[in-house]
Amino acid sequence: MKENLMISVNALVPLFALIALGFILTRVGLTNENFNKIANRLCFKVALPVSIFNSIYSVSFSEALRGKLMLWATVLFLMALVISMILVLCFSKDPKKRGVLLQCAVRSNYVYIGIPICENLFGEEGLVVASTMIPFVVVIFNVSAVLILTVFSGGAKKVDVKALVKNLVLNPLILAAAIAVVYNLTGLPLPQVASKTLSDIAKLATPMALISLGGSFEFKAVGRQLRYIIFGTSMRMVLVPLIVLTTAHFAGFGGAELAVLFVMFGSPVAISSYPMAVEMNGDGELAGQLVVFTTLASMFTMFAGVFLMKTLGWM
Repeated sequence: MKENLMISVNALVPLFALIALGFILTRVGLTNENFNKIANRLCFKVALPVSIFNSIYSVSFSEALRGKLMLWATVLFLMALVISMILVLCFSKDPKKRGVLLQCAVRSNYVYIGIPICENLFGEEGLVVASTMIPFVVVIFNVSAVLILTVFSGGAKKVDVKALVKNLVLNPLILAAAIAVVYNLTGLPLPQVASKTLSDIAKLATPMALISLGGSFEFKAVGRQLRYIIFGTSMRMVLVPLIVLTTAHFAGFGGAELAVLFVMFGSPVAISSYPMAVEMNGDGELAGQLVVFTTLASMFTMFAGVFLMKTLGWM
């Protein structure tokens, strides 16, 4: 269990270091509000899409066709979405906060935190199962996030279907995923120079998002958003994984597949949820706070989740 704790710590502490760096750089005057806004936009429109493309285009779709796992992941996602939506609508009347809270509840940091934990738990088997689920997870998380933020942002009483379709079609993250799937299906290899360039750009995604988040972070906002932070963090890190994992266990899942469902629904909210909320007129301040606090909480909840499932013999 000590090893499981250390893999969580090693995956999460560097994220806090980058947030702290962004906070310090802004406070000492090396960056400013304008820089953070530009960095956030560059991350959303360039670095994150390239990172998503890199995650998908090289995955073997023939290995990724895990029908039962994908079917149940979809069912569990929809179940989590419906339950979270009911709770969010009852908890908050602010449309921009509703969108951010609902995105937090159903969108996790699967790629950057979940996959290393799966590999640590089940070695090569865990890595293979987790990696082959990347296209499915990336698409379902990003499409749902665009839908959620489009429906709730701006406070419109009536959903603008035209705007909804436009946001789906033109969203950089969804475009990147679609292009990656098409390119993958062609079977064409990327030229080495293109692969190296895209890889270098993709490496910017997480540091850039976290540094701009740290630069925009304000401790006084914690008090202002505290009830929303507690609510969103509790949904993301406790309620959703508890409901999903209990259901998955009784549906017959165990071992590496249950571990994949655990990190899919039990990891902290995706880092990309912050730049997406800012760019799509959601409550960017709350989205940033939720990235920080769900990541902090995950150092305890993910360890507790692994410990509990191993103790119960589920994993």
